[in-house]
Amino acid sequence: MLLRIASFLVFLFGLQLSVLGCDPQLADDDDSSLSDDDDSGTVGDDDDSSPGDDDDSDPGDDDDSAVGDDDDGPLQPPVLFEAGWSFGECGGLCFGDLQLLPGATIDYTLGSWEGTNSWSLAAALTGAGESELSTLVDAVNYSSLDPVYGCPDCGDGGASSMTWHELPVSFTTLYEYADPPAPLVALDQAVYEIMEEAVFCSFTYWLVDPGNCVPVS
Repeated sequence: MLLRIASFLVFLFGLQLSVLGCDPQLADDDDSSLSDDDDSGTVGDDDDSSPGDDDDSDPGDDDDSAVGDDDDGPLQPPVLFEAGWSFGECGGLCFGDLQLLPGATIDYTLGSWEGTNSWSLAAALTGAGESELSTLVDAVNYSSLDPVYGCPDCGDGGASSMTWHELPVSFTTLYEYADPPAPLVALDQAVYEIMEEAVFCSFTYWLVDPGNCVPVS
């Protein structure tokens, strides 16, 4: 009797191997739960830590530990340094944001509080512009800066800001428009000149003409 049971179990085991042997990848599950399958190589298989994450499909899939995160699509370039300005009581283009990106490029965007008006330009820094801006940014000891100087945008006077992103935690300082603290005077002037070249499409020192600039009217 025991011999028959043993023979039957061997038969079932052999049958299972023969079925899986047709395509051992499709049903192989070697992770921590019964439903994850990282061997099929097809869209929909799941080999990470939470149910539903998928690292084999197109650039919209999700292969990380949390639901909803997506690290397979096009990566946005990191921002190295950022400078901005704004006027709270304002109509039209009321704020601007200048980003320094890897590859010695800048992205300057203007916008309105109503979201009805905007303008933007991406351009490369000239060799001289890149060298000077990098020197000015690196020369600032941001750890000695205060988070706020004066009263930014009080009395509709406008506000300016600078942010250093290449840190474990980004640091931002705010100050009154056109009135930077002493450590930021030179950098504030350079940022202003870059913004002016961009909005008027007057490429003289800082920026290379990208060929598609439309002056802000």
